Amino acid sequence: MNEKLANRLGDALIEVGKRFKAGTSEITEDEAIDIFRIVTHEPISREQVCDELNVNNSKFYDLLTLKKIPAGRKRRGFKELYWYRDEIRNALSKLRHKD
Repeated sequence: MNEKLANRLGDALIEVGKRFKAGTSEITEDEAIDIFRIVTHEPISREQVCDELNVNNSKFYDLLTLKKIPAGRKRRGFKELYWYRDEIRNALSKLRHKD
């Protein structure tokens, strides 16, 4: 993302945040949920996934093999796979509700 767009987006998010806190936002709850999902879609490493799930590497790979957590993604130019924090939290929530 170019710097100009990043600055404009940052300023817009700050302004929307101020309106949310003041209770003057005209954004619907569904729109707010969509925005929240977009801005919290943060890539994380395998190590961070293990920390998020509070598991060791062995348990992580078990969960991955059993498809209890989503498969990692590959980024061009990088060797390490990555996951999205919100998707891992969603998987964790599903695991907890099954117990």
